[in-house]
Amino acid sequence: MTINVEYKYDKDSGIMHKIHHGKISIETIKNSWEWAYLNKIIPEKTTKFILDYRDAILDLEPRQSDEISNYYAQNPQFFAGKKFAIVSTNPHNIVISTLVRKKETSSKPFSTIEAAINWLNQ
Repeated sequence: MTINVEYKYDKDSGIMHKIHHGKISIETIKNSWEWAYLNKIIPEKTTKFILDYRDAILDLEPRQSDEISNYYAQNPQFFAGKKFAIVSTNPHNIVISTLVRKKETSSKPFSTIEAAINWLNQ
């Protein structure tokens, strides 16, 4: 399986950057998280994430956002108590990101990395 995702951890800020490329399906989202945790790519105490979709398109319909939300809710060991800044300039990606917002996590869409970092550090 090929996953078009890069992971970059900034030790100074404690922010994990998860950079997506190309078409992203629900399965890609799930598999990329599971792979990263299984392979210990994400340091244990990480609570701040930038999900960078500037070079990607979320290949799903708005009605499918509940499936992603449910996945996050079913995996609190990965997502509970964490902040996710979603970066994209694509209107479709922003709509999906807004619909996915859940109580278990704090997430917000942004159009720039700088704005995302500022929010994560609040």
